[in-house]
Amino acid sequence: MDFYAVTEFFMWCSVINFLLLLFSTVLLANMPGFVYKFHKRYFKISKEKFVVAAYGYLATFKLLFIFFNLVPYCALLLVGG
Repeated sequence: MDFYAVTEFFMWCSVINFLLLLFSTVLLANMPGFVYKFHKRYFKISKEKFVVAAYGYLATFKLLFIFFNLVPYCALLLVGG
């Protein structure tokens, strides 16, 4: 794999993961009742615990996105010139 291919790979990983993060955030911010009802069918969880879990999910997803997609892509851009 050459340098250009690795850079393109991290670029597309960053784009896709950013869109997933954006979609999740918009969905949880604008329709929390719908998301809670959907998950309540499969998991017995209180509304308060769901809010904490959803916030933890978004925070974890954001950190993983930054550390494993965005930072390597930016580093490759800096090294590649």
